[in-house]
Amino acid sequence: MTKSSKRPTSLFHFWPDRARHWSHPNIKHRHLVFASSVSTHRDYAWLFDLFARFLVTLLLVTDIYPPLLLQLHSWIADWDPFSTSTVQRPAARLARPIAAFPTGVPGLDAMGFGDFDAICRKAALPLCSLVGPKTGFAGTRGILPNCYARSIEVANTIIFQGAAGIIHIMALGMAVVMIIHIRSKFTAVGRKEIITSFYLYMALTVCSLVLDTGVTPPGSAAMPYFAAVQNGLTSAMCTSLLINGFVGFQLYEDGTALSVWLLRFSSLGMGLVSGAISLLTFQGWAGLSPTNTVAMFVVLYVLNALCLAIYVIMQIILVVNTLQDRWPLGHITFGVFFFVAGQVILYVFSDTVCEGVQHYLDGLFFVTFCNLLSVMMIYKYWDSITKEDLEFSVGLKQNNWEVKELLPEEERRATFYVDTNSEYAGSMYHNRSSAHGGHSAY
Repeated sequence: MTKSSKRPTSLFHFWPDRARHWSHPNIKHRHLVFASSVSTHRDYAWLFDLFARFLVTLLLVTDIYPPLLLQLHSWIADWDPFSTSTVQRPAARLARPIAAFPTGVPGLDAMGFGDFDAICRKAALPLCSLVGPKTGFAGTRGILPNCYARSIEVANTIIFQGAAGIIHIMALGMAVVMIIHIRSKFTAVGRKEIITSFYLYMALTVCSLVLDTGVTPPGSAAMPYFAAVQNGLTSAMCTSLLINGFVGFQLYEDGTALSVWLLRFSSLGMGLVSGAISLLTFQGWAGLSPTNTVAMFVVLYVLNALCLAIYVIMQIILVVNTLQDRWPLGHITFGVFFFVAGQVILYVFSDTVCEGVQHYLDGLFFVTFCNLLSVMMIYKYWDSITKEDLEFSVGLKQNNWEVKELLPEEERRATFYVDTNSEYAGSMYHNRSSAHGGHSAY
């Protein structure tokens, strides 16, 4: 047996246990097939096979421009870059159909781009009651999660997500404390800009508290509008963090009208776009519908994730290139860790956690708590890279300087003032002569 014949000729040689994902019954593109290995007589030919499969699969998952994807798939299936022959490979060597690159996460392999079905099966998000096909029950629609936290009854009132509601109230208190501390650093760089992000976080927390606890119950007339406001505030906060990432580079003077209103208008514009797309999707207006959620998915997940990623990268560059202290990198690391951990728990392990604690908690509780820790790390990072000018500092105490002990008499500096019994010190110009005639002017 030659050396080249030992090379793997199919992707399933690497993951034989995952081959079942490639012929999943929920796969839409059943007629799209991949070619087998491009060649076995050259070393590393299997690398091209792996790359070709991954590239076409990635494009198929996006579900955009099907004719172009079909043509691209045909080119890749018929092209053998390692072969010297111009004869196309026979159709008998074509492999089985495929529509999605397997992720290994149950329930996510068949999820299409922009589809909220797999997301809402895992996470009990407020918007899940507004998307998806109609259920046939009194004309309602919505996607129910596999497991969600149980409700509690207080004073003849049913409260949803009680544990998550407590975290929301704690987040409001912590936001107030952080805003007070930011306002006390009167001369800190980016003070007005960063405080806008915390105001948006407070507004988002209030809106999430109203939706999660059932103050605006699912199925009510106000539910789509509150859910749209929540999505808009989420996008506005992510955009404000993105603009805050430019402040430290001093591309423009911080605290000026240009800096402040650029952030406010950018956040407002992105919030309006996100909220409008969400509302149009919920209500089925302007060509959008609860079953056509691609636009809302792009705004909520793709653009927001892009804003946060750019903010983190810019802050790392700022610390590495301009600061001697490396401790702020720890704050960034912890912030990213808490945020990612919350997202993973919500979208991957929410139903597992919910069943494990007997429906007392679900992923919404943990993601709310992790988001609070992430925001606290943002504040801690900003506080660590900004310094307060003591000459213009504004504190809660009346005296910012504390006298430890008096200096000895011989170490005191000489004064210009004459020691008199008067309540007011003498003028330091008491020996000054007039410029006219040499006589004293006083």
